[in-house]
Amino acid sequence: MKKRGTVCIVANQKGGVGKSTTCFALMGEFAHTLGLKTLVIDYDPQGTLTDLLEIDPELLKEYRETSGIRNIFEHGKETGVIEMDNNMDFIPSDDELGEYFESAKMGKEKMLDRFLKTIKHEYDLVLIDTKPDLNTPLVSSFLAADIIINTIETGGIEEAATVKFYKKLDEVVDLYEKKLKHIFVIPTKVNRSRDAKEALLSIKNNLPELYLKRYKNLSDVPMQVLKHIPNRAVFPNSTGVKVPLRRYIEDFDTGKRDILLDLEKIAKKIWKGARA
Repeated sequence: MKKRGTVCIVANQKGGVGKSTTCFALMGEFAHTLGLKTLVIDYDPQGTLTDLLEIDPELLKEYRETSGIRNIFEHGKETGVIEMDNNMDFIPSDDELGEYFESAKMGKEKMLDRFLKTIKHEYDLVLIDTKPDLNTPLVSSFLAADIIINTIETGGIEEAATVKFYKKLDEVVDLYEKKLKHIFVIPTKVNRSRDAKEALLSIKNNLPELYLKRYKNLSDVPMQVLKHIPNRAVFPNSTGVKVPLRRYIEDFDTGKRDILLDLEKIAKKIWKGARA
């Protein structure tokens, strides 16, 4: 039976905004808390998400030599998946992926979308951790996406990186006549400072209206600001020991269960948007 195959990308053209950490936390919520058959793709040559999953080095080496992610850019070559458990498969990153992003290969920006069209209906949801870049990596991610999860570190909605991100998205939607289901914004690394609180309030109150007015090609794409992710030690602690956040809290830090409730609500809202 074919599944919905909704493609969600976690994206920002700026690094260090909690993108991979957010992806690492949400993938377990989709696959295990909500019970969705999930494919996770590390589309960033840096491979942070791949490192966090601690795949056996020999298995990873064999996979990359035979059916790795770079095969997406080679016609006729099979790109396989690594089965993490019954409900989650994974396509790890590869250092050589960056060479394909920089190559002169024609149509490279459409190859991720073409590949996903052959495989995504085996899954309820495809979750992609993207490279912080305004060029081929981000454009090809936009073209493959149904839903965009934009992580924004609380620094104000007029921050240059955010403006550039939505300008590029607006251009891609226009140039390729791309249809999107939903944009979700997740403010990240929110601390208790006055500046962070003011920035968070500005994002919640002003960003959807401002950007959907400024960028006419996004005017019919619903945007929703979700619950923020706080700047709490449990996040770096979880990634530091490479244990998914839910398991880390349930096993080692049970006092932080409020975070799990928030993450579950975030995942449910994104999945609701996927089914719209």
